[in-house]
Amino acid sequence: NLQGSDLFVSKFKLRSNLLDLDADGGVTLANLYPGKINAEWRWNESDSGLFAGSIRVDGDMDQYEVRHSLASPLSITTQGTINIQPDNIGADLLSEWNALEWPLGEQTVYSSEGKLRIRGNTSAVVVDLGALAALDENPESRIELGGDVRLQPVPFFDLEYNVGNLNPALVLESVSGQLNLAGRVAGSITEQGPDVELVVEQVHGVLNDNAVNGKGEVHLVGNEFSVADAQIAIGPNTVHVDGHIGSSLALRAEIDATSIADVLPQAGGSIVGWASLSGPRHNPDMQLELQGSALSWQESSSSLGPVDATVSIAGKLEAHTMEADIRALDSKVAIALGGGFNGQAWAGTLASLSIDNAVYGRWSTIASSDLLASTSTSKVSQTCLHAPDENGKACFGGQLGSDGPATFDVALTGIPLAALPA
Repeated sequence: NLQGSDLFVSKFKLRSNLLDLDADGGVTLANLYPGKINAEWRWNESDSGLFAGSIRVDGDMDQYEVRHSLASPLSITTQGTINIQPDNIGADLLSEWNALEWPLGEQTVYSSEGKLRIRGNTSAVVVDLGALAALDENPESRIELGGDVRLQPVPFFDLEYNVGNLNPALVLESVSGQLNLAGRVAGSITEQGPDVELVVEQVHGVLNDNAVNGKGEVHLVGNEFSVADAQIAIGPNTVHVDGHIGSSLALRAEIDATSIADVLPQAGGSIVGWASLSGPRHNPDMQLELQGSALSWQESSSSLGPVDATVSIAGKLEAHTMEADIRALDSKVAIALGGGFNGQAWAGTLASLSIDNAVYGRWSTIASSDLLASTSTSKVSQTCLHAPDENGKACFGGQLGSDGPATFDVALTGIPLAALPA
């Protein structure tokens, strides 16, 4: 019913495959467009089930009071104000929920309570989020997020976050405890790409009954990624990472894990060392030095016993050397390799291999052999270990491929039966 500039709707119905709408109310089609409208709606086309709710709008362009209730598939209420200007739209809206449940792939997100407030206009808004949330049957975590979001002239955000009572088993099932994180995330998105900075001012909590502390910064600019003073301590174990990854590399990581069992209960021993990458991304210089002591794993420790090992790598990706010494079962194994990665496969040589045992003496190679490893095949040419008196030798070789049967060749020559393990 239209009377002058006043439009009155006693009953309006819309039925379609996409949307069902029932509305009533009135609005003046002039000046500040004052009016009052009530509507119930239902969106019929959704992969997440039926969406339905109701909305009430009362006021004029200087300030419309809005109340919206989403009834399905979630129960969320939103209320606040909206003002409309010729060149701008402003809003101050608060959404609240209780007992929220939402599928996420094969898992489900639960939130017993939460609030989200958005204040601002089409140029910039202030966001304030506070909620309790959990994944499946895990304990709820406290999530707080707040700060500025600018939409013009380029998208920009500057937000502070605080996450409490986070369950680390979400990432690694073998650990237990709770973690708390606080920091800031800020950045912009331009035609040149993203420019995002994530600052973790503090990580603290408990992991497997051990105190956890950490901090760090990461920065992404286009295709350049940098890490600044990232460190984490779990009990007596520490890891420190610093550097950048881009067209060139300058990355260094240090580990001082004096009690691995504090992080992985099924493991034991210690690992200390460092690794670095530097130079052009396609062929960087690599350096690695690691030393492991009394290493063990629950499923294998009974047969293998504690293992001591040292590993070193030096050179470029396309041409480098690796040396390793392993001590276990009253024996020492020493390996020296040389080779490189060409983008598809690693190819090189086994320069030397020796096995020292108190009972059987020292068995070692006197000639190098060829090695090849890729995602589709692995090969080793004939490799022979010679006995201490050079009267016996054990040779092996073969290949393993994804497109055919595995083949192995083993030959023993001049080895007394007494030298074979029982």
